[in-house]
Amino acid sequence: MFKSMFQVMKKIFMICMAAFMSVLVMRGYARWLRNADVFQIRRIEIRGNDLIDDAEIRKLAGVDDAGSIWSVCLERAEQGIRSNPFVASARISRRFPDILDIRIQEKQALALLKSKKIFYAVDDSGLVLPTRPGRLYDMPVISCPLPGEPRLGKHIDSEQVQAGLDFLKLVKSDREYLYKEISEVLPGKAEGIVLYTSRSGLRVLVGEKQHATKIRCLEAVLGEVASQGGDIRYVDLRYQGQVIIGIRT
Repeated sequence: MFKSMFQVMKKIFMICMAAFMSVLVMRGYARWLRNADVFQIRRIEIRGNDLIDDAEIRKLAGVDDAGSIWSVCLERAEQGIRSNPFVASARISRRFPDILDIRIQEKQALALLKSKKIFYAVDDSGLVLPTRPGRLYDMPVISCPLPGEPRLGKHIDSEQVQAGLDFLKLVKSDREYLYKEISEVLPGKAEGIVLYTSRSGLRVLVGEKQHATKIRCLEAVLGEVASQGGDIRYVDLRYQGQVIIGIRT
């Protein structure tokens, strides 16, 4: 009996010693990974950023060239980058043995707003995005009263602005080339959406409802306008099942 107990205790002791040695080995291995010169960060590659500079992204991620690629918590670094309101997504990966890859997707401007002779770029949610001085922004302008001066990194709290953005988002997703044909959108409370085309300045009354159907109708109408030259003054799509075309006299 005592011999059997001794053998059991011996097995338990050997298992504990093996576990203890494994912990020591793993700790030593982890320490080696953190401190080995071969894993010291040599380069941080950042791609996809335009609105935010590299230095700001490094700061948000909490990474620099001083540590090891193993010392960086990828999830925490990604969360830090995503805390910037202009970032849509961020992904960080290790490229062995000594490179960190940071991939950024920034929020994209959908339209411009004009306030006191200044144009502001906004995304599809109405977030005011940074703009680059001297850069040409070829996108529609939403014209309507604003609740106040637009502020960088803040949303425009306006139902009319959001109505214009929702319409442009629908056009861009369904007929992107048609989105590029729109110069200005006026989201009025009474008439609904009114737009002007970029080539001929044609006025199109879209209305409040059934925008998806009217977008496809507008595509056909603009094709007809192109064949008619400059004779068409306006197009009215507000009435279901009808297209009213105003001809110049």
